[in-house]
Amino acid sequence: MPKEPVSAMQIKEILRLGLQLGLSERAVSNHVGVAHSTCGDYVRLARSLGLTWESLEGLGDSEIWALLGKHVGANRARPEKRLPDYREAYLVLHQSRKTGATLQGLWEEYFDEDPATAYSYTQYRMYYHRYVKTLDVRMRFEHKAGEKMWVDYAGKTMPVWRRDLETVDFEAQIFVSVVGVGSLTFAEATRTQQLDQWVGSHERTFRFLGGVPPVWVPDNTKVAVDKPGRPVPVLNRTYQEFSRHHGAIVQPARVRKPRDKAKVENGVQLVERWILFKLRKRKFTSLDELNEAIAELLEKLNNRPMRNLGLTRRELFEKLDKPALLPVQPGYSFGRFAKARVNPQYHARVDGKYYSVPHTYTGKKVMARISAFTVEVFYDGLRIAVHDRLLGTHLYSTKLEHMPANHAAIVEVSVDRILDWARGIGPQTLTYIDSFLASRHYAHTAHPHAKGVLMLARTYGAARMEAACGRAQEFRQYNKATVERILKCGRDKQPKEGPQLALPQGHANIRGAGEYQ
Repeated sequence: MPKEPVSAMQIKEILRLGLQLGLSERAVSNHVGVAHSTCGDYVRLARSLGLTWESLEGLGDSEIWALLGKHVGANRARPEKRLPDYREAYLVLHQSRKTGATLQGLWEEYFDEDPATAYSYTQYRMYYHRYVKTLDVRMRFEHKAGEKMWVDYAGKTMPVWRRDLETVDFEAQIFVSVVGVGSLTFAEATRTQQLDQWVGSHERTFRFLGGVPPVWVPDNTKVAVDKPGRPVPVLNRTYQEFSRHHGAIVQPARVRKPRDKAKVENGVQLVERWILFKLRKRKFTSLDELNEAIAELLEKLNNRPMRNLGLTRRELFEKLDKPALLPVQPGYSFGRFAKARVNPQYHARVDGKYYSVPHTYTGKKVMARISAFTVEVFYDGLRIAVHDRLLGTHLYSTKLEHMPANHAAIVEVSVDRILDWARGIGPQTLTYIDSFLASRHYAHTAHPHAKGVLMLARTYGAARMEAACGRAQEFRQYNKATVERILKCGRDKQPKEGPQLALPQGHANIRGAGEYQ
């Protein structure tokens, strides 16, 4: 705060006490209430001009002021100070990780332009921090440009209606992410908060951004964190694998520390106020329809100027955050992880199905990764088996190389004997049994069933067995019950093409092509 100017009356009193009475600077200061340095300046200036108290005593206030007042201390005319562009300085500092900018360096550039009208560094720094305090707390620059992405789900949901618009089909969850110092916001609706939806929302966020932020900050939700705790929480394995694929790290917010994710909390609030509130009266019958409406309002939100900076979230993102993003890494395939133990038959049970591993891992605890089409089995971090994922009623997937040598030898001998047996009955039976064995993933169960099918030839004869296997092959039903049912019902004796029923051409309900002109 600037000092009050010294009045002409005070100047005269200073000169009287100093020149006439010869008091010290401190004594004059205590008596007049003006800084002792200022008192000394007035006395020294008067003496340098050859003035005495007797020559000054008869002068009026305006004459005293004109003679001495404007030349000393706070009364000295000062050039007007230049106000720095603190907004530009604020934006440059956000790029400090790439440019090496510091507040000291920015002040030196400002000072060199015109030292006479420049603030000192102390004042420059003081006024800069006052400016930062006027900004929204979300814009504080403790966050590096483009470094972090905060993710969460909104507390509010959006109903998705059935086609009749009378009943709600499900409540859509709203995923929200906020990126960088510019707080660029992304939002979309998903059916659930399950792991596959969570990862999918991240991938769509990266497409929206055109890159990947190096650090992700989720809440301690179960879909991201298996076990919250200090100092390091245990992440969901799929989520951790996903972040490693993109070269990023996950830093979950601390439990009961909402300021760790203040940006996304504010982002959720903006999405609820500026998007969900505006859509509350509309009825959507699909997620695609809802997400189209969200995307339209989201574009307006990100392109609306922010009150304090005068820039939009999109402009700040393009200028500060986007250059710091990592490139999107293609080729990620979503997969869940599940623990399993290898049973005595060297198979691990995964999702109710059994997958073989090398027999030396019998009794070991393993980790299985389940994707859409494959199942991978890991032990001690190393992959020991890969299988096509079993679908339908098949329970076992067994690979010959996983068996002990004696088991593999038995299986190979058994297959040869079964095929020789089928070949002796006929070509239709051989084709059917070959397909039968191929449809079974576990040889120990396939061979006894195949033998059971072949033994039906002893009851019904080779000729009927050939015809029944041909008919079963058409149905693609590879089991003993199907072949036995065909034989018992005598369908093997029926012609393959049944009689064609002739429709009456003169019936009143028969319509011709003319009805559809």
